[in-house]
Amino acid sequence: MTDGYPTSCDSTGDPTTNDIQRVIDAAADGSKQGVRTFVLGVIDGTKGARPDYLSPIAEAGGTARTSTCKSTDDCFYALNNKTFSQDLNAALAQIELQAFDCSFEIPQPNGGTPDLSKLNVQIETSQGTQTISRDTTHQGGWDFLSNQTHIQLYGDACTTIKADAANKVDIVVGCTTQGH
Repeated sequence: MTDGYPTSCDSTGDPTTNDIQRVIDAAADGSKQGVRTFVLGVIDGTKGARPDYLSPIAEAGGTARTSTCKSTDDCFYALNNKTFSQDLNAALAQIELQAFDCSFEIPQPNGGTPDLSKLNVQIETSQGTQTISRDTTHQGGWDFLSNQTHIQLYGDACTTIKADAANKVDIVVGCTTQGH
C-alpha cells in the first residue's frame, strides 16, 4: 500500500534510489520468481497515488486488474481517503480471491490416514453442487500435490471457486474416486 511516490531516508549515496523504475523492476523480478505484487494506492485528493506509477508496478508484479488496464492506468486498487475502510475491504476481498492458489488440505480421519483411492472433490456454488473429476494432466479438475496431503484445483474448477467468496470446496473421503 503506497501513495505512489518512492522515497528513501537518504539518497545522497545513490541519487536514483527514488526512481520508480527500480520499484517496477523489483516487482518484475519478484514475478519471475513466483511472487506477485498487489498494489493498493491511497488517493487523498491532493497528493494522491500516481496511477502512472502504480499501474506499471501492478502489471510488472503480475497482478494487473484487467487485460486493458494499462491503457487507462487503473491496474492497481485505488483507495479513496473518504471511503478508505470500504475500499480497503473490497480490495482485500478481491486480492484474496486472486492470491488464493486453489490448493486444499485433505481431511485426516480420526486416528488414521485417508484412503486416497476413495477421495472426491465437490464444489458448492449458488447454482448447486458439482463433483469435480481427478485430472492428472492438470487442465481442468483436481489432482494430488506431491506430498499427497493436499489437492490442487486446475482450470475451470479453480476459476469457479475463485469466482465468488461464497463458493465452497468439499473433499469427500470414503467413496471410490471419480475420474482418472
